[in-house]
Amino acid sequence: MLLFHIIAGSFVLLFGIGALIFSKGEKLHRYSGNLFYFSLLLMAGSGAYFADDPTIAISSVYFASTAWVIVLMPEKKI
Repeated sequence: MLLFHIIAGSFVLLFGIGALIFSKGEKLHRYSGNLFYFSLLLMAGSGAYFADDPTIAISSVYFASTAWVIVLMPEKKI
């Protein structure tokens, strides 16, 4: 399970950099952002499994999910 956490964290870093490199609205930007979000959920889930106190993992899921909901909102609702 630790190896899974390390691999998921590596994907989070890779896809996060991809989302930053590509211009907003491009297909690759959206694809990298989606993969970043789901990799973060997997990493946080495995981190919560290992942790004695899973507060940071739960906070990561909360912040990522909040950002995800904001991104999915229509532009005029923000």
